[in-house]
Amino acid sequence: MKPNVLIVAAPFGFGPAVRALLVAEGIKDIADVSFFSDGDACQFIEKYKSATSSCVKGIFGQTFRTPGSLKHFDLFICINQVPAFEHLHKLGQAGRAIFFDCILHWRTEVAQPPPNGGLAYLAEDFPGTAQYLDKKAAQRVELTAPLVWPRREIAPEGKRGITLHLGGVTSPLAPWEVMARPTETLARQVAELARRYSLPLAIIGSAHLKRLPPLGDEVNVLGDISPQDSATRIGNSALLITNPGIGAVYEAMAGDTPIILLPPMNSTQLNHYDVFTAHGVAGVLQPDLARRISMAAKTIPWNQQTQYCTKRWYEKIAILLTRLPQVVGDLLDHENHGTRNRFLSAQRRILAGLSQRSAIDIIR
Repeated sequence: MKPNVLIVAAPFGFGPAVRALLVAEGIKDIADVSFFSDGDACQFIEKYKSATSSCVKGIFGQTFRTPGSLKHFDLFICINQVPAFEHLHKLGQAGRAIFFDCILHWRTEVAQPPPNGGLAYLAEDFPGTAQYLDKKAAQRVELTAPLVWPRREIAPEGKRGITLHLGGVTSPLAPWEVMARPTETLARQVAELARRYSLPLAIIGSAHLKRLPPLGDEVNVLGDISPQDSATRIGNSALLITNPGIGAVYEAMAGDTPIILLPPMNSTQLNHYDVFTAHGVAGVLQPDLARRISMAAKTIPWNQQTQYCTKRWYEKIAILLTRLPQVVGDLLDHENHGTRNRFLSAQRRILAGLSQRSAIDIIR
């Protein structure tokens, strides 16, 4: 009989949900997998999981109140989901729990990391994460390679088109009703740039994006698509414009697709934007503006920084995007071939410098 594994994904953005699906795909032959999450993340998992698994929606500590309520499961994998991991500790179940952390660098620098202990602590690599690994204690502690979907073939016609990825555009702290207007402003500007370079544009990420108004015949608003299709589209694109998360960014690096990072929309993205651009990835913000935003955010608690970022998106989106045409030109204009290569080289160096250990192999 296969062991029963419960994968608990944090409900913020789609990175943890995508990783939950990736892990499930990697162990489906040796385990029966169920999911637990909340909000849009649970709906995303429900849409793209296998037909034989289920996704329960709710608050982990309220759904599983006693050790007995967890006895059906042999192993728990918490993906960025600190409250669930803390609850498992409280119930004496840490010895059956793996914490997979995509943002240990951010937790150590900005917030409080989850408790030590447990079966394993797997930290997804990110520039600088290795220096914090010795602060964690579990039966097994590993720095792992970024989780990305297996590479698919490049389209026969080669890389073409622009992909605008907005997977983390909404969250419990940033509802669509707040983000709709600045997102439309961004989408219209990217659509105009795509027309300037005679390239098709695909907009992917949150399902809410399907509510954008028509943007032109060469713009395909796909909303949320399967993680595999998203990775393939990003790998086949001439350019990715994305939130500074750590999902689509690594899919682009693995596919050797040049990246432009949009202004951060939450606390973790503030950290990612600073680190990635410092390592040479293209960002849309003027460097002095990026520094001012980062310094201002650090004066407030991390759990208020999302509201700070989304307020700037809502009120200042046009100012934040002032440099976007220039950066797109740096990566698409034929006369800027050297600049494009410089940015691609920076991405390759980042990826080459990260761990090669497979998280899925360790979990198996």
